[in-house]
Amino acid sequence: MKNDNNLLKLDLLNTQPIPGESFTQEPGLRPYEKPAKITRPDDALGFMLQMLSSPKIEEDMFELLDVGISVETIVSAFVLNAFTEGVFSPDVAELIKQPLIQIITSRASEQGIEDIKVLNTDTPKNMDVEDKFEMMKSLNPSKFNRLMSSDDDDGMDVDEDMLEEEDVESEGFIERRNEI
Repeated sequence: MKNDNNLLKLDLLNTQPIPGESFTQEPGLRPYEKPAKITRPDDALGFMLQMLSSPKIEEDMFELLDVGISVETIVSAFVLNAFTEGVFSPDVAELIKQPLIQIITSRASEQGIEDIKVLNTDTPKNMDVEDKFEMMKSLNPSKFNRLMSSDDDDGMDVDEDMLEEEDVESEGFIERRNEI
């Protein structure tokens, strides 16, 4: 058997395309570079609803909603996938997002899913320690338990400084010193 050392010479970390490489390729090779298969928002919404009516997709979607993923995130993933497959344009995708969010929220509610997170919301920047603990307890329970167990082991109270982030305002990639 011939020993092929070419695989050993392959740099697996450098397999990404170089900047501008897409400009040298023939246009129209990818599905989203061609005219969309569906151009009307009503037809696109019908296509998405038909796709979502699959029992496996519906089961997975409701499971993700029950875990706490927002409906907006799921809808964005679905329409992005349909766009990249050339089903419809980004404009049509944006137009059908809101109705899809409403329909999926309604279906999830009918399935008995409680505490449905509908939209992605920003977390407040000036949260008190108790709110941070509650958020950490629900979003990252392992870190919360680790902090609580280290608190019990060391005999120290969890200090607010552990949870407070520095409010360093950066206007660029070089940090300025606060010396004047």
